[in-house]
Amino acid sequence: MDFCFNSIYVKRKMLLPGGHFSLPDKGLYVIQGRNGTGKSLLLNALFQQQTAAGTRCVFIDQSNNRLLPGSSVIENIAFSCEEKQQQAAENKLEEQGFRYLTAHTVREMSGGEKRMTCILRGLQAENVQIFFIDEPTNDLDIRVVSSFLEMLAERAKNALILAISHDDRISGMADGIFRIADEKLSSEDVPIVSDPGTHYDFEETQQSRSDRGDCRALLAKQFSVKLISVFLCILFAIVTVYSGHSIVRSANHSLPPMRGDQIDIFIPVSEYGAEIKKASLPIAYVPFLNGETKIAEFTEALKADKSDSRNVNFTLDLPDSEMYTVYNLEYYDVFSHRSFFTAEKYFELTGETALNTNGLFDFSFSIHNSEDPALAVRKNELDAASEYYQTNSASNGKPYEPVFCTVVLHEGYTLSDFLQSDELRPMLDGNFYIRSNDTITMLNDAELFQAQKGTLLSMLICSLLVLLMEMIFSEIYMYLGRINIRVFRNMAYEPAAISKSIFRASKDRLIRTVSVLCMAAVCLGAAGYYTVQGLRISFLYWGYYLYYILIVLLTGAVVKTICRKKTLRYTDWRFR
Repeated sequence: MDFCFNSIYVKRKMLLPGGHFSLPDKGLYVIQGRNGTGKSLLLNALFQQQTAAGTRCVFIDQSNNRLLPGSSVIENIAFSCEEKQQQAAENKLEEQGFRYLTAHTVREMSGGEKRMTCILRGLQAENVQIFFIDEPTNDLDIRVVSSFLEMLAERAKNALILAISHDDRISGMADGIFRIADEKLSSEDVPIVSDPGTHYDFEETQQSRSDRGDCRALLAKQFSVKLISVFLCILFAIVTVYSGHSIVRSANHSLPPMRGDQIDIFIPVSEYGAEIKKASLPIAYVPFLNGETKIAEFTEALKADKSDSRNVNFTLDLPDSEMYTVYNLEYYDVFSHRSFFTAEKYFELTGETALNTNGLFDFSFSIHNSEDPALAVRKNELDAASEYYQTNSASNGKPYEPVFCTVVLHEGYTLSDFLQSDELRPMLDGNFYIRSNDTITMLNDAELFQAQKGTLLSMLICSLLVLLMEMIFSEIYMYLGRINIRVFRNMAYEPAAISKSIFRASKDRLIRTVSVLCMAAVCLGAAGYYTVQGLRISFLYWGYYLYYILIVLLTGAVVKTICRKKTLRYTDWRFR
């Protein structure tokens, strides 16, 4: 058999130059040398090179913790969950006098018992061509060493054994001895060609190794379900459902429209105005009503608005014109700080108890509104009620100030025409508010924009948190299982097969599939409910659920990549 190895370095210091040599298909060969000369690294490198070449190998290292804690002792030795193989392993233990080991659990075993269990697992493996053994007699008592030497001699008849040992009993049985000294590998029994070049690429050989068998059953006992993934999927699902509901709620709890030809103007002291203020804009925002303003700019302007801090300007005195008709509906006594309503004066003058203004404008500020056509009010009747406040003085001898008026545009005129009129220009610097269909539309858009902005930000933060937490816990998950991974590596299992089995054992794909299906069911169910309730569903509603599915699938791909990368790292002989 041909062996080759690259130059071996530790912290950029070369311990051994690369080289190659050949050994027969069977026999016992020992590697010796002082501590720190690179014996274990060399043995690991040779094991990696042979497994990459397709040779059936087993590696028995000098650690006592290379056991699978989630499996029984007999499962560790037979390295199988199948009853037939376990029974065969028990029969061999009976013959060799080690049946007593099965009476303990892995956690109850002493260091020597764990060591012997690792050796038995390796030496009982079937169809092995090369055994790599590192310091096998460490932690073993004399009686156990005697049994081990017998097994070693028996296996050397049919397979090649390459061992690191300073035990004279093993050296005395050896067919050849390698020595490492002065950064050089030498042997009196085997010719060695020193060649510092690269003999094989580790990454490529890791990917090209053939599978050694199915390790899913054993690995499933060592790696549990990742409950953190379940928790993160549920957390993200809650945020997604809440965000989707918020968008639907914002889209359907908007301000109702009003008559297209009606404009309401008022001063902050108006009682009528207080009822519609949330649907109104300060008159200083007139430039935003040109239809070209970006909603983001408008929203920022609203946040910085300080219109209420201005002094009250009592100049709301618009006369009728060919463009519009004005209805003054509320007056104010500056001295007594009281409001007086045109509708109340109308009731006093006419003796009516209700009125219907639908023929003139929308009026929704009084419980005395009526849909009865017989109560329809005419303009001259309202003008008569309004004239009382215009011709009479308030309590301090000064006139009543108009603080709320409704403007009805004549046919052919628009809000833009009204805003550019000469009568309105002097009012642009005052503390007035204006309500129309245009202001309601802009405010609805601004509210929806704010809702979208907030939910988008929460979705983004939550998705980044989920991705980050999945990465962190996947790293921890793999780190905690590194010893188990090395056990399978020592039994020459393919890293890709180990990685796939770990991924299956974590139930990651199942968790994500179930979460996606549940979220799809919630999405469609909620959409059905909203439809039955007559609510509009924004396209963003569907976008949030699609984003959830995308993030769940993305984190699954990231977790799978981490699993594969970490498995390659922990099966790498260069990993210490």
